[in-house]
Amino acid sequence: MVILLNEENESISIMVSEWLWIIIIALILITAFPLLVVWVIMSLPDVVQAIIVFCIIIGWGIVAGYKEWLEAKHERENKALQRKR
Repeated sequence: MVILLNEENESISIMVSEWLWIIIIALILITAFPLLVVWVIMSLPDVVQAIIVFCIIIGWGIVAGYKEWLEAKHERENKALQRKR
């Protein structure tokens, strides 16, 4: 166990730190959630699997295109602001 000392030289265990547990739980969820999603998709019937995978691919493409559009719009706005200066 790691012991930290605060300003009054009182020892505080890092294991009681709220942020440590928030980070640990977040990392577990980041790791476990995609695995759970894949497991659920794989447990579905073949036709439903295909539909869901197709929807994920289409949705991913839409989001990527929207991101590119926002970045281009932001870049155009920045160029317009620099021309005004």
